[in-house]
Amino acid sequence: MAKKPTPLWIVAMVVLCLAMSGRGYGFDQNQLNRLIATRQCPGCDLVNAGLAGTNLSGASLAGANLAGADLSGANLTEADLSKANLSGTYFNDAYLVSAKMTGANLAGAKMFSAILIGADLSGANLTGAKLSGTLWVDAKQCSRSSVSECKE
Repeated sequence: MAKKPTPLWIVAMVVLCLAMSGRGYGFDQNQLNRLIATRQCPGCDLVNAGLAGTNLSGASLAGANLAGADLSGANLTEADLSKANLSGTYFNDAYLVSAKMTGANLAGAKMFSAILIGADLSGANLTGAKLSGTLWVDAKQCSRSSVSECKE
């Protein structure tokens, strides 16, 4: 019995999935491993990385690309996130106490109940960031539906 050829649509889907799994759509596993082991990964490509609950206190992530990453519940106390791309990143229940976030791109970030007391956000882009329930730089709590700035 002759083997039927694979339908063209299946081949196209496999090619598309392989193309989307390359750089630009995910993160570099070696860089993620280095970050976990050393807490040092400035300039790393960690797009969409799953780092929920990770202890990254004091981590060096200056200039890193963490767009879309999940940092929910992560400890980023005194971490250096200056000039990092944090657009669309999840910081729900994250600890960012005294974190250095100068010049960081936080556009569209989700920071529900995050703690940002003492964080340095000078020059950061908070366009469209959701800050509901977050403890802000000056220790005031953001009201429900706060977007881009902490409003009482």
